[in-house]
Amino acid sequence: MASFSFGEVIKSMQEIGVFDYILPFLLVFAIIFAILEKTKVLGADKTNINGLVSFVIGLILIAQQSVVQMITTFLPRFSLILVVAMAVLILIAFLVGDKFKGLKGSWLFLFVLIGIIAMAFSLFDGSGLVDWFSDQDSETVLIISVSVIVIGVVWAFISGGKRGENEDGKMTKLFKSLDNSLKD
Repeated sequence: MASFSFGEVIKSMQEIGVFDYILPFLLVFAIIFAILEKTKVLGADKTNINGLVSFVIGLILIAQQSVVQMITTFLPRFSLILVVAMAVLILIAFLVGDKFKGLKGSWLFLFVLIGIIAMAFSLFDGSGLVDWFSDQDSETVLIISVSVIVIGVVWAFISGGKRGENEDGKMTKLFKSLDNSLKD
């Protein structure tokens, strides 16, 4: 009697190119089609044109195996990060209970920053990212560091300050003053 092995089925699918051609094509086709349908860039009720454009983009993508390799490397790693993030949120909800209303302010910024760093590590293996930084000259590292600091300062400026119900935030005041000065 022959035994069934799910591992053998996966290996067979891998050998015939399901993971290298069919799944990346379907993923890109579905994402591009959904974006085109939602945004109606090509016009309303143009499902057939959206489908054709998505089909062509999907075929062009699978012709570029380096891009397909990047996708097939990135998605499992990113999925693991999502699972870990969900586990952290479940743990927070378990410990805090109904009082937890979500992340706000500095905590939200911190988690977004951690998420961006985690996505970067998903695109490159950890040592590859460190090697990339070590291969860069000091000017490039300085530019990246200053950019991160500037983004952090801008974020703190935008989200900073306590405000009441009727009080505007700093950025709202800035835009109102700019708007008023343009009207004068």
